[in-house]
Amino acid sequence: MTKREMEKKIIRAGLANRIRSLGSLLDLHRAYTVWGPFLWVHVRFHIGSSNREGLHKVELIVTDPHSTQRLFVTREQFGSFLANSVNDRETFYPMLNSFIDWIRENGGKAR
Repeated sequence: MTKREMEKKIIRAGLANRIRSLGSLLDLHRAYTVWGPFLWVHVRFHIGSSNREGLHKVELIVTDPHSTQRLFVTREQFGSFLANSVNDRETFYPMLNSFIDWIRENGGKAR
């Protein structure tokens, strides 16, 4: 389910006053208590000037909203967004392939 689909589900269920932000672990936990098990999969970008290595990073993170525990994290680092190495094949395919492997290792079926 996409973020937009979940927001619509929250509104239809009359829970907009209880669940305000799908980026907040607290609100995701509240949604979990209403609908039961789901995992939150999100991508974060870290810009180089804000970290000590001076590198840019992109992370794909899977979080359990019930326990707030991160279940899976994969990241790629690169020096510049303009570098030839920042592309689907070099940056995003390895992340998505490791995510698919994690899904399969944990009993899921990736399509």
